[in-house]
Amino acid sequence: MSTNQPLSVLFASTVPPAESNGVGNVELNLMTGLRAAGLQVDGFFPSGRSMAMADFTYGLKLPKKAKAYDIVHAHTDISWNTAGAIRTFHGVAALGEHYYRQKPAEGLMPWHKQEPYFVIHKSLERASARANKCVAVSDYVKDALVKYYGAREDNVTTVYNGIDSKRFSPDAKAGQEFRARHKIPSNAMLLTWVGHAEFNKGIDYLISAFNQVVADKHGKGIALALRSPLDKHGLMKRGMTAEAVERVFPVPIEKSLAGFYNASDIHLLSSVYEPFCLTLLEAMSCEKPVIASDSGGHAEIISKREGRITPLRDAKAMALAVLELANDRRARSAMGRSARKLILSGFTKEHMVKRTLAHYREVAPK
Repeated sequence: MSTNQPLSVLFASTVPPAESNGVGNVELNLMTGLRAAGLQVDGFFPSGRSMAMADFTYGLKLPKKAKAYDIVHAHTDISWNTAGAIRTFHGVAALGEHYYRQKPAEGLMPWHKQEPYFVIHKSLERASARANKCVAVSDYVKDALVKYYGAREDNVTTVYNGIDSKRFSPDAKAGQEFRARHKIPSNAMLLTWVGHAEFNKGIDYLISAFNQVVADKHGKGIALALRSPLDKHGLMKRGMTAEAVERVFPVPIEKSLAGFYNASDIHLLSSVYEPFCLTLLEAMSCEKPVIASDSGGHAEIISKREGRITPLRDAKAMALAVLELANDRRARSAMGRSARKLILSGFTKEHMVKRTLAHYREVAPK
């Protein structure tokens, strides 16, 4: 590489960049930011294969042109044989780590029940060995790579996800308009939650926690806005009580989440495993306190100044945390301000791009 030429990067993934997708949103922010920094960044996003199959079983072959780039940044489980490769372990590492530690049948996602779980382990182990640098999205993932997948500790670094702090910023008007659009009472104490109905998002623990909140004498007026494929009938089939369902407001999956977060009083995360959740960062950037289960890397950044971390799979603890904060407006406001300050201090997309670029320069051909 000539010193007069910008670094050339092939950014490869089975998930294309997109604002509405968690992993895709990270990729979009990274690619846009790296181009703004003067790098030549091309994308390789093959279609026609599910992320599950490509990530966890067979891997994905890079095109021959990959060898022409200074850096190959594989954002999912991609096989390569080229100099200067860097690799980011996103959700794949936490999922694989969970499968590897548990019994083969425990906690497997429906689309993966037919695949032998040791293949996941071997796939990650192989990828860790081939990378010039492994980038984990939290120390939780970093520790898993070293402990379970044979990665060298000195070859794994943590680069936390970053979000667009201008797009996700305090906006009371947007919150009021969101409530009006979805017929959510303006005086309701509103909890928010984002996720699908699969095992890893902990929807059953959320349902149990909300049932307990509604049944409590101090839970009057507390409602839940749910951005999920589940409707009220689906929630009742999963165990939500009739009384609790009456306080749920299912909202459609919209392109922008800024109004959703700004309508919130407290944002919840009930995941069983989650490497490092973007929705928490987005809600915090909108000055919202958060209550999160102790899964993945959340406890690495969230303290009692920004919200609460509750024990994994403990619906009662989450319900108690909700009741505590719901009845303390002053504490919620202080936590929200602290949360926004924390995001601006190190969890914006600009921070993520700067740290990633530093690792590119570290491994690029001299």
